[in-house]
Amino acid sequence: MTVDGATAEEIGVLAAHEGIPLLELSAERATLEEAYLDLTSSETDSEWIKIRSVRSVSGSRVAVFAVTLFVTVLAASTVGQAEADSAGNDSLFSAFYALNFGQIAAISFGATALSSEFLNGALRMSLAAVPNRSVLHVAKMTVVGGLALVVGLTTSFATFLVGQLFMGEYAIRLGEPGALRAAFGGGVYLALMALLAAGLTALLRSAVAVLSLLIPFILIVSFVAGDIAGGAAQYFPDRAGQLVFHAHHEGSLGPWTGLAVTAGWAGVALAAGWWNLRKRDASAATAKWAPLACLAGRLLGFQDLTREGPAWGRPCVSAGRFTDGMTTAHHLRLIDGMRSRGFPLERISSGSGVSGPGYHTALLTGEHGHEERDGADRAEDRVQCLAEHDALLTLLTLRWGEPHVISLWSAQERMTAGEVIAEPWAEPVASCEYLQLWRAEGRWVAVVLYQGDDRSGCELGVLVTVVDPP
Repeated sequence: MTVDGATAEEIGVLAAHEGIPLLELSAERATLEEAYLDLTSSETDSEWIKIRSVRSVSGSRVAVFAVTLFVTVLAASTVGQAEADSAGNDSLFSAFYALNFGQIAAISFGATALSSEFLNGALRMSLAAVPNRSVLHVAKMTVVGGLALVVGLTTSFATFLVGQLFMGEYAIRLGEPGALRAAFGGGVYLALMALLAAGLTALLRSAVAVLSLLIPFILIVSFVAGDIAGGAAQYFPDRAGQLVFHAHHEGSLGPWTGLAVTAGWAGVALAAGWWNLRKRDASAATAKWAPLACLAGRLLGFQDLTREGPAWGRPCVSAGRFTDGMTTAHHLRLIDGMRSRGFPLERISSGSGVSGPGYHTALLTGEHGHEERDGADRAEDRVQCLAEHDALLTLLTLRWGEPHVISLWSAQERMTAGEVIAEPWAEPVASCEYLQLWRAEGRWVAVVLYQGDDRSGCELGVLVTVVDPP
């Protein structure tokens, strides 16, 4: 018999009172490991699904292995034996030379795995499913760290074993002193670098900002500053971690203490990301770091990830007031109601919108008397409208997949030339630059964002129709 919610003493007293003999009674408590797994198991499953479904994340994970192995084969087959024969060469370190390139892919994996949470309102949806921000952070970092460790160990051992096939008489066996340690440590090192990038991304909420900081630091700053800083340079995260690849080491750090220093850097970044996730508004994504990210991204040739949506006009939302789940749930119920209703035979007013032959429309947000409100209130209303737009797009994308995004430029040209645009598309064509829409059960569902100047504000609408878009 198992009893929950009572102490052993309470159960014993109750059994004695009822005349039930107890031959054995023991209290069982979950271990910290069991409590952790029970707390995060479902969250880690969902995080694994999210990470697996994002192409850029999967691509960077594969690149860790592919890039490292390619560089290994290229270097070992061309100059490997010549380098091994040179005086003062550290053959063990040379065997893992390609991990210098693999760590860039590992950093990209850690950054992109987190940055997807801060695009298109995804973090708001994650917090709606997992309100405990600490559990969400732990689950996400567990998945990122676990995947990075598996890929890192596979990459490190494959790099060593494949590279030695080209080394001839200079080949190192895995059983030789330091080889097994370096191969295992290489996998741990790649995982720690991925976690360092993930923690910084949770802090800065921008993959571009993190990549723009870490990659130049590792490729340039670490070497330049290392010559200036002297012994202090061994505590840089990359230099400390790479001590595990050396057969012989100098200085105060050894192979495992060097990895511990890198783990310390990663731990600080993870703690900072956790603190930021707990303290900052879920939707204040990249406002503080957007200028740095945009500038650095353009200099390095990255796509501007701080801006959301199509290049022809969707705004970058980065202010402090955003929608709650109840507002978005109301919008979804309204859309589902519009999809289930029949269409009238003639144009009529229907609540917050208009219905007609083959269509329903509704205005989800909009401010009456907007012109009379002061500038700060108008800006706040605009941000609220944009946030509700982002949240609604995110949920509809989860339901029906990526939307069709169509530019209305050609339809606007035709309207200007005198062509009559069929309802309900005339108003969106006259007022919007593009549409995002889905085809669901034989009907088109479109989310329409009407944006005017600062005085006219921002309005969010939706239409359901069987009429094909223009």
